[in-house]
Amino acid sequence: MTHSAIASPTPSIDARVDRVVLESGVRVLGWVAGLFASGALVVLIAHWWQFGVLPKGATIPYLVLSICVMAAIRRGQQRLAIGLFVWGMWVVATIAAVTVAGLNSPAMLGVPLVSMATGWLVGRRQGWWMAAACMLMFAVVGWLQAQGIVPNTVVRPPLFMFVILSTFVVVGALLGGDSMDKFRSEYRHSLVLADILNKRVMELAISERRFATLFQATPLPTATTDSAGHILTVNAAWETLMGLSGVEVSGRRIVDLSVWVDSERFTALNDIIRRDGRLDGAAATLNTATGPREFLIFSEFVQADGEDFYVHILLDQTDRLAAEATQRELSERLEQRVAERTAQLQHAQDELINNEKLTSLGSMVAGISHELNTPIGNALTVASTLQDRAHSTYQAMLDGQLKRSVLEQYLKQSCDMADLIQRSNARAAELITSFKQVAIDQTSEQRRDFLLAQVVEDVLATLAPALKSQPYHMTHSVPHGLRCDSYPGPLGQILTTLVQNAVQHGFEGRSHGVITIEAENRDDNLMLIVADNGIGMTPATLAHVFDPFFTTKLGQGGSGLGLSVSHRLATRVLGGSLTVSSQPGAGTRFILQIPLRAPGKL
Repeated sequence: MTHSAIASPTPSIDARVDRVVLESGVRVLGWVAGLFASGALVVLIAHWWQFGVLPKGATIPYLVLSICVMAAIRRGQQRLAIGLFVWGMWVVATIAAVTVAGLNSPAMLGVPLVSMATGWLVGRRQGWWMAAACMLMFAVVGWLQAQGIVPNTVVRPPLFMFVILSTFVVVGALLGGDSMDKFRSEYRHSLVLADILNKRVMELAISERRFATLFQATPLPTATTDSAGHILTVNAAWETLMGLSGVEVSGRRIVDLSVWVDSERFTALNDIIRRDGRLDGAAATLNTATGPREFLIFSEFVQADGEDFYVHILLDQTDRLAAEATQRELSERLEQRVAERTAQLQHAQDELINNEKLTSLGSMVAGISHELNTPIGNALTVASTLQDRAHSTYQAMLDGQLKRSVLEQYLKQSCDMADLIQRSNARAAELITSFKQVAIDQTSEQRRDFLLAQVVEDVLATLAPALKSQPYHMTHSVPHGLRCDSYPGPLGQILTTLVQNAVQHGFEGRSHGVITIEAENRDDNLMLIVADNGIGMTPATLAHVFDPFFTTKLGQGGSGLGLSVSHRLATRVLGGSLTVSSQPGAGTRFILQIPLRAPGKL
C-alpha cells in the first residue's frame, strides 16, 4: 500500500524572489528610461539652441533607446525591455566612446551602471557577461585612443555636462535607493518569516511535548513502528506489560522480540496492515512479562512531519474472556439446574394433575356409591321378600294347603318383584357402565373415535348423583351424530370440572340456577359451551381464573387446580383453547374450542 501526500502548488522561494526582483527592476527601469529620455531631449534642445545643429555622439541613440524601452514596458514585455536597456546602453556607450573622446566620453560614466543593472535585473551570469563585454570595450577603445584613431579630447558646454552628470547621479541614486529599499523590504520579510517560523517551531515543540506526555500517560500499551516494522517508541504501559524498556527495543523489529505466540497470525495481520493501512480490533495472543495473554490490536497508519509510521494499541482481553468463560459456565450450570427444576416441576404438575383426576374420580365414586344404594337396596329387599314368599308358598304346597287364589297372588307378586329387581339391576349396571367408561377415559387418555353426545351423557350420568341433592337444574343440547377423533378422557374431565365449578362457585348464596351445555360443529372445530346464570366473576378473579392454585375457596376444600388443569388439557392434549367470559351478576360462560380431529398430544 502506497501513502503519499499531494504537494501544494505554492511557488518556491527562488521563484518568488525572481518575480519580486523582476517587477521592482522593471519599475525602476521605467523611471531610468524616462530620465534618460528627458535628459537626452534637454541636451538636444540646448545644443540646437546654442549651436543651431543637433549634437553628435550618444544623445540621439539614448533618446531612441529610452523610447523603445518604455514602449516595451508599456506592452508588458518586461524581459525585452530589460534586454534592450542593458545591451542598448552598452552599444550606445561603445558608439559614443568610439566617435567622441574615447574613454573620456561622458557616456563612459553610465557603463558601470549598465553592468550593475544587468547583474541586478538579468542575473549574475548575465552580469558577468556584461562586465566582460565592458572590459573588452574599454580595452579596444583605449587601444584605439592610444593609436590616435579615436579623438582624445572633447569640449562640451557646461550645461551639457551638468545634464549628463546629473542624469547618471540620479540614476545611481535611484538604483542604490531602490536596492536599499528592496534589501530593507526583503530583510523585513525575512524577519517576519523568521518570527512565524519560530512560532511554528515553538508550537510544534509544544505539540510534540503534549503528544509525548499523552503517549506516555495513556494506560493502554502503545507502540509506534516504521513501515519496515522497526520499533520507534513505546510507552510506559507497554514497557510494564512486556517487561522491556524502550531503550532495549528501540530500532528492533517487533517480530524479533518473541512477543508473538503464533507467527502465522503475525504474518496474516501484518499483511492486512500493509494492504489496508490499519487494524480494527484484531484478536491475538502475545507473550508478556506475566505469560501469554489475549489482546485486541488496533493499528493505524499515520503521516506527520513528512514521516510515515504506524501506531499500535493493545487492549487486554484476558480478564474479560475469563469472565465470559466463567459466565458461560455459570449459565450452563444454571440452565442445567433450570432444566432439572423444570423437570421436577413438570413431574410435580403431572402428579397434581393425577391427584386432581383421582380427586374427581373419588367424587364420582362417592356419588355413584350413593346412587347405587337405591337400586341395589331395592333389588335386595325385593329379592328377600320374594325368597320369603317362595318358601312360604312351597311349604303350603307340601302341607297340601296351597289354594289356587294364593298361588295366583304369589305368581303375580313374583312377576312384579322380578320386574323391580330387573329395573334396579339395570339402573345399577347403567351407572357402573357410565362410571367405568369415564374412569377409563380419564385415567388412560387414550385417543379413539367417539360420539360427543355419548361422552356428555356418560359424564352427566356420573355427576347426577352428586347434583341430585342440589337445587340447580342442568340442560344440554348436543347434536346426535357429532363424531370426534380425539381424547374423550380429557374432554370429559374438562366438562366435569366446568360443571362442578359452576355448582361450587357460580351459585354461591343462591337457591336456584341453571347450567346449560351446548355444542356445535363450526368449520371442523367443536365448540362446547358451558354456561350458568350464577353470580359471575369479578375482573380480579377473571384475570387469574386459569392460574395454578388460584381459588376463592381457600381452606374450604378447593385446590385451585381444576381450571388450570382443564386449560392445560385443552391446549396441550386436545390442541384447542379454553376461554371464559363473565361479569358480576351476569353469570359465567366457558367456551372449549377443539378440532374434531385432534392433532395429537402437544
